[in-house]
Amino acid sequence: MRPTKQEDNVKSLVLRWSLVAVLVVGSAVALGQSLVTAQPGADSQLYLPLVSNMPTPTPTATPTPLPTPRPLNQIGPVGGSGGDPFRDNPPDNGNVTSIEIYYAPGVALYGIQLVLSTGGLGFHGTTSGSLDDIKLAPDEYITGISGRKGDLIDQISIVTANKTTYGPYGGEGGGPFSLSADSGYEIVGFFGRSGWQIDQIGGLARVRR
Repeated sequence: MRPTKQEDNVKSLVLRWSLVAVLVVGSAVALGQSLVTAQPGADSQLYLPLVSNMPTPTPTATPTPLPTPRPLNQIGPVGGSGGDPFRDNPPDNGNVTSIEIYYAPGVALYGIQLVLSTGGLGFHGTTSGSLDDIKLAPDEYITGISGRKGDLIDQISIVTANKTTYGPYGGEGGGPFSLSADSGYEIVGFFGRSGWQIDQIGGLARVRR
């Protein structure tokens, strides 16, 4: 049976809509593929200005290492066992500038203190008798101490690197003693025992810079 004109119109309309649907779906698929393909490039363009504007990290400077403190070597001590113990604590960057000594000429040694460029280290003994404040030249430093000792330090002299001897300070009791730093070392502190007088004394020496 031959289709009617109305049926032909319906088939023609369905065919047209089918073609439209195919075109729409095909365009959507093509557009999706284009977006996926273009996305990395779009991201790159988006973030590139941000990355290029970031500041370049400044290299961290290597800190200059601090000098290693010089160890202190003990020289001595000599003398008796009375009084209370003492020990100077000299800073590593200080140099001895003067020595304060209290004494009675021909009688006794009463007190002593080393003064560094950073300040006094602490007084040992008492401030009885007379005071002698020995000033050292800028390039002068202590290399030894000598004197007389028994149960007390009766007498003391200070010896420096330029062979100068300051003293003697004190009395004539006891027997002689002599303490010297090794070559290239300087005495920058004392240790020992003290009360009313200096009972015992030793030197603290370190490498001379």
